[in-house]
Amino acid sequence: MAAKVVSMPSGVNTRPARVTPILLTSTWISPYRAAMRLASSRTYVLARLTLKGSSHNSDVEAGQGSSADEADLVLFTAQPRGAGNAASAGVLLVILGGVGWGMLRLVDVSGPARWVGWLVLGLLGLVLLRALNRHLEQVATWLRWRNRPLPAMRLTASGLDYSPAYTGEFEFHVPWGPPMRCAYRRGPDNRGFFWCLYPSVIDGPGALPTSIPRTWPLAERALRSEWRELVRAYGVDERSPVQAAAVTHLVMYGTPIAINPYLVTGDPFTAFDRRLREHTNDRCTLQPPQHPVGPTTRPDIW
Repeated sequence: MAAKVVSMPSGVNTRPARVTPILLTSTWISPYRAAMRLASSRTYVLARLTLKGSSHNSDVEAGQGSSADEADLVLFTAQPRGAGNAASAGVLLVILGGVGWGMLRLVDVSGPARWVGWLVLGLLGLVLLRALNRHLEQVATWLRWRNRPLPAMRLTASGLDYSPAYTGEFEFHVPWGPPMRCAYRRGPDNRGFFWCLYPSVIDGPGALPTSIPRTWPLAERALRSEWRELVRAYGVDERSPVQAAAVTHLVMYGTPIAINPYLVTGDPFTAFDRRLREHTNDRCTLQPPQHPVGPTTRPDIW
């Protein structure tokens, strides 16, 4: 079966005004998989990033001042929000109740009007149920992942610092000198996108490897066993959010360094990308590629 790819149109500002994450409802190798699905809403389309930076460190974005140019730049993954989705879910429930009441009242109607009414209200109910399901999933994401650590990344004069579960420290450090490359990958279930860095040297991962060979798309059925094998082989503490997240990234993307660029906040995105390209001689950029990004996983048919 041919793998489906997703095209990325250019010239679209994909920075959402609010973070609207969606939950991974099925179980997998780690609770961290839900965090990786924070930007998996089908409304997100991978496009040419024209993100506007925040007001923080605006002088860096404008390129003013030599001291600002040397300042560290940091991107954090935004925490999910659930209040708005909870309110929307309540409104949808009320509307669905009205649709159901209307279908019951049509029992007393005779002739073609009954069947036309049932058809129209039935289709409307299906659309509302789909919307309700997505809002409930986002509420569940908020309930599960509020105040939990998520990925963060920092650029310094000496290299790139990264934490797969940031709590105030960056456990991984990638020096600028050795070769490195980057790539965009689809998220779990091929929904959402992640920027992945593939350096030849990483300081601080402990016993974990810098990378593992991956051939995409990956068989979903084998992911859990591969995660367990890495945990046993390298003595990973499953209770550590940092170690568990790093292993999850290794299994999915072949590198422990992965972040969703559509959920980041912090320093100006454009300044961060410009600094990254300068230090890597344009080998790495946060800008997505123009070619389609193929699937990361393939479903188990049998």
